[in-house]
Amino acid sequence: MFTIREYAMPETLDEAYTILKSRKGNQILGGCAWLRLGKKRINIAVDLTKCGLDYIREDDEQIEIGAMTSYRSVETCDILKKYFNGVIADSVSSIIGTQFRNTVTVGGSVYGRYGFSACMKTIMSVDVSSLMYTRGSDSHKT
Repeated sequence: MFTIREYAMPETLDEAYTILKSRKGNQILGGCAWLRLGKKRINIAVDLTKCGLDYIREDDEQIEIGAMTSYRSVETCDILKKYFNGVIADSVSSIIGTQFRNTVTVGGSVYGRYGFSACMKTIMSVDVSSLMYTRGSDSHKT
């Protein structure tokens, strides 16, 4: 379980980063599924829900998956079903239950580097790159 002293819901990544770095003990929140794995005291919980990171989009060169994209969105996405014989979408379809898959985010799994993550193993087997946020940039895709 974890304890949260304050809660913030910024609307931009710059704002989220500023809050995160303002004080030791601040923590980014995604779906929060993995925070339950340990006891933690969080000074300010920074919720990324309003930062526009829940997307799966395709252009001529790549498919982009935002950090706040849920496993359920990965599972049901027609774009991801179309490529790699649907293996990326299939990799998350049998994880616990739909409610859990609605909570777990791709960014949380990538950032946490969880060895047990079927999604992580699958996306690492295709030509993938991960871009982390840098203050003042657009680099925030995972």
